[in-house]
Amino acid sequence: MAYVTRDQVEDLIPPKDLNDALDDDGDGAEDAGAFDSLVATQSLIVDGFLSGLFTTPFANPPAKVKTAALMFVLEAVYQRRRIADAANPWKKQADWWREHLQKVGNRELPFDAATPKSFSPGIVVEDCTATKGSSL
Repeated sequence: MAYVTRDQVEDLIPPKDLNDALDDDGDGAEDAGAFDSLVATQSLIVDGFLSGLFTTPFANPPAKVKTAALMFVLEAVYQRRRIADAANPWKKQADWWREHLQKVGNRELPFDAATPKSFSPGIVVEDCTATKGSSL
């Protein structure tokens, strides 16, 4: 499932930059399917960080999932334009989200209390005791 809409990206990326990033054949027009592919890939990356704890893809993605995916898409747009990491305006925010999601995946940080985990962790404790007239 894609976690980012085109409108969200267009709100933050100048149209020329977005078109240039999605025009691989150099004809001046965005290539068919390029945007959807970019969003799907970046959404998959978010799922990769969280799939050990949650059922992914999220049917109803939490805000953190959508925000992280958006930052990854914005960063990737400039990477596709061959902008150096130091000049990429979204690199710092995307790095922060990568680190955050990694910590969530490592169970170092909580994620979202409203998001059900894919399993319920727990342990079984058995207490073996002797009853009257028996021995262990």
